[in-house]
Amino acid sequence: MLAPKKNYPNQGWKIHISCHHDSDIWTLETALKICLAHNTEFKFASDPATLSQLLSKNCTRSASGKFITIYPAPSQFDELIEALYIAFKDCKGPYILSDKPYKDSEVIFYRYGGFKRIEHMNVFGERSSQILNEDFFEIEDIRSPKYVTPTFIIDKNYELTSKQAESSSTDESSSELFDKFEFISCIKHSNAGGVYVGKEKATDNTVLIKEARPFVGMNSGDFSVIKLLEKELRLMEELAQDDIAPTPYGMYPAWTHHFMVQEFLTGSTLKNFSVNISQFIHANCTTFELNNWLAKFQTLSLNTIEMVEKLHHKKIIFGDLSFNNIMVDSDTLETKLIDFEGAFQKQVDPEVNLYTPGFYTEDRPDKSQPDFCDDIYALGCVLLSVLMPTTYMLSYDTNFAKTLTGHLERDFSLPSEISEAIDLLLKNAPDALYKSKTLLESIELGSMAKCQYQGFDFAKLTEYPKCIFELCEAHLATQRMEYVLPLDNKREFALAMNHGELGVAYAWKITQGEIPTALSEWLKNQNYYELPDLPPGLMNGCAGAAWGFSELGLVQEARRAFNVSRLHRKLYDSCSLGYGLAGTGLCALKLYLKFDDDYYLDLAKGYADYILEEGIKDQNGYYYWPQVDTEKTPIGLIEGGAGIALFLLKLFAVTKESRYLEVGKSALKYDLSFKQEKYGSIGFPADSGGGIFYPYVQCGSAGIAMVLLRYYKMTQKQYFLDEINQLRASLSTKYSVSSGYFSGLAGIGSFLLDAHQILNDESYFEDACRVADGINIYSVHYAEGLGYPGAMRQKLSCDLGAGSAGVALFYDRLLNKKSNQLFMLDELLN
Repeated sequence: MLAPKKNYPNQGWKIHISCHHDSDIWTLETALKICLAHNTEFKFASDPATLSQLLSKNCTRSASGKFITIYPAPSQFDELIEALYIAFKDCKGPYILSDKPYKDSEVIFYRYGGFKRIEHMNVFGERSSQILNEDFFEIEDIRSPKYVTPTFIIDKNYELTSKQAESSSTDESSSELFDKFEFISCIKHSNAGGVYVGKEKATDNTVLIKEARPFVGMNSGDFSVIKLLEKELRLMEELAQDDIAPTPYGMYPAWTHHFMVQEFLTGSTLKNFSVNISQFIHANCTTFELNNWLAKFQTLSLNTIEMVEKLHHKKIIFGDLSFNNIMVDSDTLETKLIDFEGAFQKQVDPEVNLYTPGFYTEDRPDKSQPDFCDDIYALGCVLLSVLMPTTYMLSYDTNFAKTLTGHLERDFSLPSEISEAIDLLLKNAPDALYKSKTLLESIELGSMAKCQYQGFDFAKLTEYPKCIFELCEAHLATQRMEYVLPLDNKREFALAMNHGELGVAYAWKITQGEIPTALSEWLKNQNYYELPDLPPGLMNGCAGAAWGFSELGLVQEARRAFNVSRLHRKLYDSCSLGYGLAGTGLCALKLYLKFDDDYYLDLAKGYADYILEEGIKDQNGYYYWPQVDTEKTPIGLIEGGAGIALFLLKLFAVTKESRYLEVGKSALKYDLSFKQEKYGSIGFPADSGGGIFYPYVQCGSAGIAMVLLRYYKMTQKQYFLDEINQLRASLSTKYSVSSGYFSGLAGIGSFLLDAHQILNDESYFEDACRVADGINIYSVHYAEGLGYPGAMRQKLSCDLGAGSAGVALFYDRLLNKKSNQLFMLDELLN
């Protein structure tokens, strides 16, 4: 902010100025003079990199283009914006989607909104900006990619210039685009423009329409998304006879935008198709299903290699090859490439270097443009992703493909030619395309067999929990205010159990017996600095902090954290275990046990009674709790009925009040009504409207099965055991895309250990050893210790929810036959 001579208001009409790199210095100098003359506060993008981000296609649409933001006093607004209009009258720049242009200006925009930051945070830790309405109540400051004025504000309307009047009277249907094509629906929006499904009026053919906005994606070389779209069109025309790209219809300017129309391809991306046909994650897949998959893999692989050969024959480098950019016809298995914005023809097109994480070599970011070898490497990543979407592991271990395919060869008799072909491509061996194609053609179809698991000596993991926390200690930096441990950007709060430092300390204490004194002292300080800003819940907030502190022996800190949760203004916004009342109630029960204090039991009963009052019955009489402000109901342990059922069961164990047990059983049955079977495995959606079915703890089979186990132990009812047996096949797998606890193998393994202990069934322990073998595929060894990828996968993280600490908890239980100490409170059932 410049010229801070007076207190500017909390909110009001603000002005935004857009520009591009060629005019940034002049724009700033001109605006600076006018703002200083009016003694007005403003801010600006401080360097070229920040401006590039604001102009990039990946910038959020509500923030894009805002080079300068000006905060005038209400009495100054009209005079100031007119002065800016005159100064910038002939300038051109990106349209600011959230604002209204002033008169016919192409760079001066305005909107009503907050000047000073007032934020609300919901139970998930998501923040939203607030302003005050006419009654001085806080309401959301809506920052959408379209112009919105609060209902209590009278919009500003300025007299149209002759230029605007002429433009607004022009019928858009006079454009050739609208004469020939009809827009049907929008697939997605980005700062670059939309992607739409359309129809050619003359033929009724379905088409795809891609939009490019002016000045977006521009750098100092004047390389914009419009030029990228023009290049895409040219390359598709170049490949028209090769049948590996959509048929182009042409480029059509409309207003200041450009639209490229192309053939609409039916089918799905190779990414989605691969997930749908995958067999390795299903423990009960049959030999027939495996060999059916093998035949499809062979066809898809050969088709993809042939497409790359045709590209390279015409000196075209695709650049951004990934399984997101390949379309598959599910009936014929024909493949075509889409999204040519990262492609270019040697000695014809300007250099461009676009790529997808997990599909590029380590030196790729340092290049000005890719080469043919980069396509070949990416092709190897594509084939590896069809086996299992785990190419992110190549950045940690260049031999990862060999490791994964070695396991698949032992467990499913995967033909060795697949591993050899992928290895040739990843190593850019001479004639890699030809040799890999020959290898894949030689695959003996019908050679795969139903999983014959070879067993796993879990004793080799004896030192793994210790090694995990040795790596944590090697990188512990308590002199810092945040990120004192290696955590990825899922980490928002230090005291969060799921992704914060406290969750790591919790697992560290349970598995190793003690934590470093420096970490303990740092967390105690955070209890004072951060606690007032936390959400209320168990996963990411105050209740979780109380749970963690109580385990670390920090009694005062635990009591204080719980008290903040108890008084939190958002506590009653959710009834869930992870983020609302059920989790805070479960924490109250833990503190009741820990401190032998009936005060916490009374609170838990009060929370449960409120949950019962808020429950709604469906047509089957099952209780459910819809999410606030949505029509969907979360399913599963952390956000759904299963988590609420767990809390009610534990409270019943203490109070013996049957109403808690009965509502808990009903809530559990509601979640169970959403189960879906595929290839012998049963999964659950994240919510009542979801179409993806998960096996995990956070949402999915493992979390629900954990609760079923405890209901069976308490009631001995055969119904719960039958449900557990149905889910077992989904949870006896060795393979998943993640090693973590809440959404990965470690959590699945923890359920299997629960079943082994509660049901006294040794076969569950054998299944847990299989899971440990699968987790070990993702181990990353360093001199300082052992690590695992976090939720973002591109970075190692030691957090509890997705990273190494959660894996350590599972390993420790497997090795030492410990009970589940993460949110289960099984001591209440004994």
